[in-house]
Amino acid sequence: MKNSVYVLDTREKPQYRWTFEDYLKEGECTEIKKVDTGDYTVAGYESFISIDRKKSLDELLGDLFKDKARFKRELDRAKEIENFYLLCEFGYNDILRGSKYSKITPAFFLSVVNEIEMLYKNVRFHFAGSAKNAEYIGYRILSSAIRVKTGGFRWGN
Repeated sequence: MKNSVYVLDTREKPQYRWTFEDYLKEGECTEIKKVDTGDYTVAGYESFISIDRKKSLDELLGDLFKDKARFKRELDRAKEIENFYLLCEFGYNDILRGSKYSKITPAFFLSVVNEIEMLYKNVRFHFAGSAKNAEYIGYRILSSAIRVKTGGFRWGN
């Protein structure tokens, strides 16, 4: 995993951007540059892995129901990426509480999420429960992608 470069999208607001600084190992670094689809990827593996960060339930609800056409275009672009993660900084408890700004029920929301994963086979949703958890999970997803692509994966051996 030497010289691995984790790419952070320029459009991520600096105050919310994951830096992975608590997790980087020797030979790993980050670079801020434009990511075409998603917010985080690995240099050289952009067509294999990308993560789109969702800060809040309301942000994802807006994508799914208010800005549906734009979000569908993003998912269609993501079809070119083998593994596309929507990594959410909120958890199932937040989903089950619902949003005070939306009338979308938790049941309907979860049905839509499940249907998207079934229709877009490369898309996975993760509900991390917090920003710190999401950053850690994001780093683990990206570092696992590097191992899979370089033949250094652990589980299959």
